[in-house]
Amino acid sequence: MTPQQKCAERIYELLPHKKELEFGCEIKNKDFDSIHKIVEFGEYQFTHLQVGFDDVLVSQTQNFYRDFEIIGQPIRLADILLAIKKHITVTEDKDWLPFDVLCRKVIIQNNYNLEKDNIIEQSDSFCESLSEILK
Repeated sequence: MTPQQKCAERIYELLPHKKELEFGCEIKNKDFDSIHKIVEFGEYQFTHLQVGFDDVLVSQTQNFYRDFEIIGQPIRLADILLAIKKHITVTEDKDWLPFDVLCRKVIIQNNYNLEKDNIIEQSDSFCESLSEILK
């Protein structure tokens, strides 16, 4: 598992709503090992998946959960900050740095790349530093 995937999994643990099946969520077809993004989530429990440039209508039946694995929504900078805040509030350790200091340490000192605002596209060093804070 890459440092990026490790960070993403920890953030999904801290922010479980990021793994809910809704607009923007990525899912993986287990049979074809392909990744799709949900581009519409309707009241009749149907989902449009973006497959290349085509949209495919998929029903959310029991087969959906058998055939697809929910990966989750992309993790952006705001999600990282929320995860840090949640981690600080649930930990019993009183030796934590204040939230704003931790955020500066993670974002500025470890060079968060704002042009690629997705945890999967960040550097190994950034993700390793974030993993240290969130463990």
